[in-house]
Amino acid sequence: MRKTGQVFRLALAENVLLLCAGILCGTLSAAIAVLPSFTSPSFTIQWPFLLGLILSFFFIGTGWIYLLVRMVFKSQLINTLRNE
Repeated sequence: MRKTGQVFRLALAENVLLLCAGILCGTLSAAIAVLPSFTSPSFTIQWPFLLGLILSFFFIGTGWIYLLVRMVFKSQLINTLRNE
């Protein structure tokens, strides 16, 4: 495998890991925020909608990360930074 492919996968994996950490932190903080409501007997939650929302954040975010990392690797970033 070429070095470029390895660096591309590393950059992609790092950014997806950061996305997952952000989604996890946001989900946990939202769960803590509505924790008092969970104990109420009249509280209902639409689990399929919530799961779909979280998964859509993940898949859309991963798609954007892939496109941006690919754009960076297709550009002449090293030469641009050297000329800067």
